[in-house]
Amino acid sequence: MKHDLITELAGVFLRSQASSFRRVLTTAAILGGVALVQRPNSTAR
Repeated sequence: MKHDLITELAGVFLRSQASSFRRVLTTAAILGGVALVQRPNSTAR
């Protein structure tokens, strides 16, 4: 019973955090892509 409550709370928490987590992930991916694009350009010059 206690374990079911914990898993249910974890599921609700994960669902509520999913959108913000995805936003952070996409932001990190964009920043990483920009950094990767800019790094070869700066070394080539």
